[in-house]
Amino acid sequence: MSPIKVLLVHEYELARLGLRRMLEAHDDIEVVGEAADGTDALMRVATLSPDVIVMAADLPTLSGLETVALLKRRGLAGAVIVLSSDDARLAEAMQVGAKGYVVQDAEADELASAIRGVPEGGFVFGATLMKTAGGREVALRYFAGHEATRQATPAPAPVAATAAAQAPAPAASEPESPGDLATEAQLVLSPPLEPTQLLKLHHWLAGAAGGEIRKTEGMWQGDTVVEVSFRQPIVLKERLAALPFVREVREEPYAGNPLAGLVATERRTQRIGVGRFLPKRLRLTLKSEP
Repeated sequence: MSPIKVLLVHEYELARLGLRRMLEAHDDIEVVGEAADGTDALMRVATLSPDVIVMAADLPTLSGLETVALLKRRGLAGAVIVLSSDDARLAEAMQVGAKGYVVQDAEADELASAIRGVPEGGFVFGATLMKTAGGREVALRYFAGHEATRQATPAPAPVAATAAAQAPAPAASEPESPGDLATEAQLVLSPPLEPTQLLKLHHWLAGAAGGEIRKTEGMWQGDTVVEVSFRQPIVLKERLAALPFVREVREEPYAGNPLAGLVATERRTQRIGVGRFLPKRLRLTLKSEP
C-alpha cells in the first residue's frame, strides 16, 4: 500500500520542520512538500497532488481557511486538516470544506491518526480537541446530525425472517431493587479511546438517557472518566449494556466520597419526589470503530 502523501502549510519554517520530523516517524505517511503561505500552497497542490494537506489556520496574505475554500472551489481531490492553536476556528473550518481539525499542542501521534482518518470520509476531530468544551459541542452536533440521517434511512428488508427474529422481544424486566437505579455515575473508559466512541456515548447520555454531563477528563492512569447525573433514576447498567457500541459494562467501587454525589442527588430528587440513590461507577468496554 502506497504511503499517504502530505503537504505541510505553515508560516514558520521551524514549525514545518517539527511537523515533518514527527510525521517521518510513520512509514505509511510521506511528506511530499511544504508551503509557507496560502498562495504557495495553491501552486504546490497543483504540482504535487497530495492526498492530505495539513494547513495552519493563520497564514500571511491568504489565511488558511480562505485557502481551503479556494482549493475546494477548484475541485481539490485531497483532504485538508486545519491546524490551529485552539477550537475557535472549528465551525468555520467545517463550513469551508476542511475534513479534519487538530490543535497544535496535541500529542505526537494525534496528527498522524487524523491524516490516516480523513481519506476514509467524514470529519476527523483531534482527540485533544475533544477535551475542550467548544470542540465537543461542535462535534456532538455533527455526529448527532449524521446519526439522525442514518436512522432516517430505511434499512433493507431481510430476505427471510428467522424464528428468533419472528419471536416477540422479551419484556423489559423491572429493577430488582433500588440498588439497580442510578442518578449519579462515573463512567470509566479504558484506553485506547477513539473520539467518535466518546462522542457517541455523550450523545446518548445527553439525549436518550436525559443525562447532564458534568465533566469529562482523563485520569486514573490513562482512563477517561465521564461524570453524569440524571433528572430521574434509571437502570443505567442495563441500558448501557444494550447499546450497540458497548461491548461490556462492569460495576466498580465508586471513586471519591459517595456522600458528595448523594447531596447533589438528594436536592434534585426532592424536586421530583423519588428516593435517594448512591452514585455508581461503571467501567465500559466499547466496540472498536469499523
